[in-house]
Amino acid sequence: MLVCQALAAVALLASLRWLALYVDPETFGRYALYQSVVSAGALLLISWPNAALLRFGREEWGTHQQIGATLAARLTLFASCLCVAVALSWLLDPWLRTFLRVDGSPFAWIAAGVIVMPTAELAVYMNQAVGRTEMYGYSPLITRAGFLAGVLLIPALQPGADWTYLAVCMVSSTALAASVAVVTLPRSHYRGFAFEASRIGQLLRYSWTLPFAGISTYVVTWIDSWVIRDVKGVASVGVYNWAYQTTAVAALAFAPIAVVLTPRVIDARVKGDRVSLQRYVDAIVPTASLGAAAVALSLAFVFPVLRHVAAPAYAPAYPVILILTSALPFQLIAYLITPIGGAYERILPRFVLVSAVIAVLNTTGDLLLVRRIGINGAAIATTSSFAIGALLLVVVVRRAGLDFGPLWRFATPALVLAPALGVLGWSGPTTGGVVIVGATVAAFVGAVTYFGRGDDGVVGRVLGLGRALTLAGAAPGLSVPPPAEPVSDRC
Repeated sequence: MLVCQALAAVALLASLRWLALYVDPETFGRYALYQSVVSAGALLLISWPNAALLRFGREEWGTHQQIGATLAARLTLFASCLCVAVALSWLLDPWLRTFLRVDGSPFAWIAAGVIVMPTAELAVYMNQAVGRTEMYGYSPLITRAGFLAGVLLIPALQPGADWTYLAVCMVSSTALAASVAVVTLPRSHYRGFAFEASRIGQLLRYSWTLPFAGISTYVVTWIDSWVIRDVKGVASVGVYNWAYQTTAVAALAFAPIAVVLTPRVIDARVKGDRVSLQRYVDAIVPTASLGAAAVALSLAFVFPVLRHVAAPAYAPAYPVILILTSALPFQLIAYLITPIGGAYERILPRFVLVSAVIAVLNTTGDLLLVRRIGINGAAIATTSSFAIGALLLVVVVRRAGLDFGPLWRFATPALVLAPALGVLGWSGPTTGGVVIVGATVAAFVGAVTYFGRGDDGVVGRVLGLGRALTLAGAAPGLSVPPPAEPVSDRC
């Protein structure tokens, strides 16, 4: 899966490079606004019960080696919500024309995206519920590679391509990824597929707060584009989203962490294995620190390249990239904490509250800063809200009864990345890159030399960190008495 994520990241970078050469910022900005509309339908109306499919599908799989009953309930909700989303797309067509600033109706493109994107996401959750986490690598790889193939054809087929061509590339590649995810899932895993009203109720009781979390997540993702559109215009939306997607390369590496670990954390919680859960918690800060160091090293190579491959129209994106990158350690911490929220249903409403706080902070920051300092203000607002949100998640998840230690520890991974960002901003991409690589090599050699390579040395500790993070060696049965309250009753 990690190989697929790496290849997907390469495909994304290649797509951004080609887009920066052959697509003007205004066209890319209009495509970004189209994506925000499709994301609204998918996230707010259709995909919100997916977490329940994972939670109870995983439980059904562990008991009966099938997910048929949970899947039937999820598909019932999926079909109902999809009809609502498509109908709203048709009713809101006049407003959507104004929002996208287009003359023709965008209904066909929006309906296609609203159908295909949630389907692909649901297919990944189905595979995740039965332990086929590798599909979380294949699916984005197929999507990114397909989109790249379409973008590479722009000079030959669509010189001066508009946003609808990019929409076609996105929808077709996502449809292919969804098809692969569904077709490769063995039919035996669908056993027990039958409609049960009680099962639908179970999913709804688990998920009823998630649409509110979806609203917050959606606002955090797209409020920057909305404010920039109104204050600076569609072209500035394109520049900002080009920068935002560049930092999304790191998110491609982080996202599988939650996908892989959530089922294992759920299993450990169901077994009452609090020893393994505590080992997992203890590994969060060191893992985030290692991730921050890896991001810093990668910037030494990626940032100088970006300076030379993009058209001058995208030059304002570079400071935005540096600002957004400073939020990556906090995003990684949030990804590592998310599996705990999936395992402890009673703290999910508090996760929703944290999402709302992040959305309010981001929106307030955009309204205050974008008009004053442009798209850099949007990046500062986003980075600040991510940092505060990650720390709030730590505060909330402590209610699960696990020892997280002092809160300040969770800010230390950002300090690992900060010097690299400062060097790049102050010295420029080339000189800064040389300094970062040299400092990283010296730090690694020094750590191995002075702290040793034995079982208690740096290498052994890193390997031990991996075992703790993946819950390797978790007890097959109950290591401590289970909670007095049954897991299935805590909704």
